[in-house]
Amino acid sequence: KNYLCRQKKKQASEVFRHALLYLSYTPIDKIPSTERVEFAYDVSMAALIGKDIFNFGELLERPLVKVLDDSKYSSTLKLLEAFHNGDIKTYEDIMAKDGKAQPLLQANKKFLSMKVRILRLMGTVFSRSSRDRALSFKEISDACDTKIDEVEFLVMKSFSLGVLKGIVDQVAQSVNIKWVQPRVLTKGQIKNMGDRLKVWTAELSKATAHVEEHSKEILQ
Repeated sequence: KNYLCRQKKKQASEVFRHALLYLSYTPIDKIPSTERVEFAYDVSMAALIGKDIFNFGELLERPLVKVLDDSKYSSTLKLLEAFHNGDIKTYEDIMAKDGKAQPLLQANKKFLSMKVRILRLMGTVFSRSSRDRALSFKEISDACDTKIDEVEFLVMKSFSLGVLKGIVDQVAQSVNIKWVQPRVLTKGQIKNMGDRLKVWTAELSKATAHVEEHSKEILQ
């Protein structure tokens, strides 16, 4: 109850950080079974409505949040996953179906809509190589399901929150991203990155072999 009370006082980010610290040295079996679901729900809600919380990977890897899956708060776990993935459609589907039953979500609906789009933008940038992070307003509009005339506000909001750094070119209607906040990846995402690295390594080996083969022909 203390957590939920403090959330209502707009201290959600502080609640979330303290909860993660607590979970880092408290095994789940040390938390009374009768309190786990409500505690997991409060921590999850704090992460969602926290004004400067844009990393969900560490929380999703904690055993605690798994207890939400078979509870009345199962949609909250799905919402966490949607934010972690920048999945705007899933977010909007959950809000349409279950949002009205959760006052904290309703009270922060405008912010949450912006937050999931910022996470989508972060994911879009993160998926690109460091040499390919110039995005047009049109690309951002399509990726983030945002009107073209609202793209600049979305980008500037991301800059002000400190999750992205870059330069906006209003004339060219583009954004050159210089830095994106590092993300805590889930095990599944780490595996995907490992698979991508293997593919990249194989392609590099082929290219190297091709260059070496043609170099011999030139030298001959």
